Amino acid sequence: MRPMGPETRIAPPGMWWKNPDIVQKISLSADQQKRMDDIFQQSRLQLIDLKANVEKQEVTLEPMLSANPPDTNKVLSQIDRVASARAELEKANARMLLGIRGVLSADQWTKLQEEQRENRRFLYHFKGGPDGPGPHGHGPDSLMIQPGMVNRLQIAPGGPLSQLAPFALPDPGPEAGFVIGGISPDDSPEVDIDVPPPAVLDLDR
Repeated sequence: MRPMGPETRIAPPGMWWKNPDIVQKISLSADQQKRMDDIFQQSRLQLIDLKANVEKQEVTLEPMLSANPPDTNKVLSQIDRVASARAELEKANARMLLGIRGVLSADQWTKLQEEQRENRRFLYHFKGGPDGPGPHGHGPDSLMIQPGMVNRLQIAPGGPLSQLAPFALPDPGPEAGFVIGGISPDDSPEVDIDVPPPAVLDLDR
């Protein structure tokens, strides 16, 4: 995993409960942080295995689609396996997110959602072209984000699981925000669970 600069990494990506500003703003206790850590660690290996299974099923499908002529029955059966693997991954990810969310009180969750809105406004403010402000720009207000997060899970802001992730990114760049969610195979075979711009959870810190 490529290192990130200290200016872009207050805490391990995705582990927003270790962000001191958020901890203070939503009054998160040390016990709650520990419980969230435990849920994350308990889910981590399973999510990695399920992600690998999605990749395995997709790799198995590739030569079937390349065959001339393809065997329709085999292709359709393998597509079912791919879909099943993706569904298992999304369900496991949802269980983890629900578990983490369940540690919060209703008031804390409301405050966290308010932080989400502030985070979106901040990112929109810095959005711009290569010569202007923005996450990829070089203007005076540029938000400098370094690459370095791999093997993450992503959830689409517009998808059904997006309600579980407190910080959905409005911009498709994966290198910003303190967010949690579904699959981003930067340096690995692509796994597509039909998710647009992601919320991110680092499994390789």
